[in-house]
Amino acid sequence: MAPGDPLDRLPDSERALLRLLAWLAAREGELVPPEELELLERLVALSLLAHHTGGDPEGAAARLLATAPHEAAIADLVTALESPRQRQLLACQGRRMVNCHRNNPAAQQALERLLALLAHHGSGNEASACVEPRLQREQGSPLMPPLPESVVRLHSDSELRLVTPAGFCIRRLRWQTGLGPLPASLGEIGLLGQQRLNAYYAYRPRTVCPLRGLLLFPGGGVDFRAYAPIARELARCGLLVVVQHVPFGFALFDHDRALGPEGNLRRTFPQVRQWVVGGHSLGGVAAACYARRQPNDLAGLVLWGAFPSPTHSLAALRLPVASLCGSRDGLVPPRLVHNTRHLLPPNSRLVEVSGANHTQFGDYWDGRDEAFVQRGDRPARISRRQQRDLVVEHTHRFISSALRSGRP
Repeated sequence: MAPGDPLDRLPDSERALLRLLAWLAAREGELVPPEELELLERLVALSLLAHHTGGDPEGAAARLLATAPHEAAIADLVTALESPRQRQLLACQGRRMVNCHRNNPAAQQALERLLALLAHHGSGNEASACVEPRLQREQGSPLMPPLPESVVRLHSDSELRLVTPAGFCIRRLRWQTGLGPLPASLGEIGLLGQQRLNAYYAYRPRTVCPLRGLLLFPGGGVDFRAYAPIARELARCGLLVVVQHVPFGFALFDHDRALGPEGNLRRTFPQVRQWVVGGHSLGGVAAACYARRQPNDLAGLVLWGAFPSPTHSLAALRLPVASLCGSRDGLVPPRLVHNTRHLLPPNSRLVEVSGANHTQFGDYWDGRDEAFVQRGDRPARISRRQQRDLVVEHTHRFISSALRSGRP
């Protein structure tokens, strides 16, 4: 370690945790996306900051991840762990990586050995954060961070191209200004003006010029990147799919701007002739509000686990609407969707997705458990991937039929 390295001033237990995180990063090898390594690096740096070690925590984190301990030292490092939080964090990362290394028996065996050691020492029953609250704030998540899979999906490939506004740094949710990079949160209070207001990311098919677009609003307090996996799958169907970054994570604060005169989506994607707006949970409420204000701008409305506000009834509109709800949704249960059916146009399509819950419409967690179910919701009876596939199937089928009507 470098002289005066901040790692030297850490308690033994915390130093053991960080060296085990470095060992996990080394197991990823060439398969790990840069966002995953950055997550581990920031976990290390934030731990150093939390202990007021001084020095250069980010540099120390990078050095630590570049010098992973030998596998023979793993048992001693696990023994040095003291808190259930540390063991929970490592077990969470280890279980995820075991699934990622099905084709690499050596890496999988090493990871299984770590999990066995953690189980032998006991993981405790205390709820513990795998991602610290400070890290959540750094990533721009008001309440819940996206799952690693969501972050991994934020890139282009041979089929899809990720489109972001000029000046927007997607990896760290920062704005590039004349004064240098600034946290995106500053834009929430208007310090960056209109540039922040146009924050989004979009998936565009490479092989076709999409004439149809879907604008998605995130659920209340949910990181907008948590909808990257489902946005990618919908884009593979030939759509342009845009997920909007909204002030403080609540789309109701800014629901009528993206496609309106102040927004830039129509200027950025002039080839898109028909737009559908949709949203999850409170994002769906915001989408319904926009549809009521500007029905002639839209070809359709999609609601995921949502219903219109009683003060913004859509019953008088001639707008195609699809409302998807999960049979296991504890926050917006099917009976509530059916009881508010009178707020939708007469020919609206209601779809109940069997086994689906509210949480799995997005791809986010609480930082503790990847099988996270948010408070008030019920556990799903299908996997996150299965629910995503079903939602994509029903949503794409509706959009294809709605846009045949020739609405703008």
